[in-house]
Amino acid sequence: MTSAPVPTGAPAVDTVASLDALRLESDRRLVRTMLLVNLVPTVLTLGTDAMMTRSPSALEPFVLVRIAFVLGLLLFIRRFRRAPSRPAFEREVFVLALCTVVSVLFLQWIRPPDSQAIVRFAMLAVVGMYVVFPNRMILQLIPAVTLSITTSAILALRPSHVSAADRVLVPMILVLANVMGVVVARRRDRLYASEARLWRAEQDARSALERTLSELRVLRGVVPICSHCRKIRTEVGDWQQLEQYVRDHSDADFSHGVCPECTALHYPQVAAELRAERGEG
Repeated sequence: MTSAPVPTGAPAVDTVASLDALRLESDRRLVRTMLLVNLVPTVLTLGTDAMMTRSPSALEPFVLVRIAFVLGLLLFIRRFRRAPSRPAFEREVFVLALCTVVSVLFLQWIRPPDSQAIVRFAMLAVVGMYVVFPNRMILQLIPAVTLSITTSAILALRPSHVSAADRVLVPMILVLANVMGVVVARRRDRLYASEARLWRAEQDARSALERTLSELRVLRGVVPICSHCRKIRTEVGDWQQLEQYVRDHSDADFSHGVCPECTALHYPQVAAELRAERGEG
């Protein structure tokens, strides 16, 4: 017969750190996927650029910007294959967002007066700053607000065939996109914080349980015991009182008393007094 500690399962791990690592990996995959998806429309829009410019000389700047944008996407896709840390990931996402802003603004500036396609893309890009580029709030606000203000300014100041209604409607849509993006980003941050608290509470509870289980010892196997005196034979062949054996092999202890049957057998006078007190006669 042996005594052994109760198994406690797998060793404890830092669940909050594990959660952060899982989030970082998920965000990294999200950004890489979105960059891969954007490769297709970036290449296909060369055809719309050709229809929009109607001359090779006017098309050349658009082609150069598209090529630079594709090369930039490929570079960031490669860089986001690994994210060594959250701060490094946030810096690279911020740089990617700024590069996107510069590219969109340049295309807006060189677009023909009758084209509004890039303005629509700018509105989509503002939403993407909050949804596609997971980052700290301030690092999402800077590129999104910059793109919104400059797009509205170009639309208002640059000569074009845009109607007066669109000159008012587009800035309103950009403001709404920023408001919605901030709401979604703040909700996501609160969700992450709540999730971290729950994981931390689970870790604390698990650690407390493992500490409790590690202090327990259980008796296992067949215990050889004398049929008459109730002594137990130990591992070395000695015979030991039951109480002492249990104390040595577990954390249990005993408080001695006398059961009613033994009281009547060994202490008949005391048993009679107890029956008289209870009125049993």
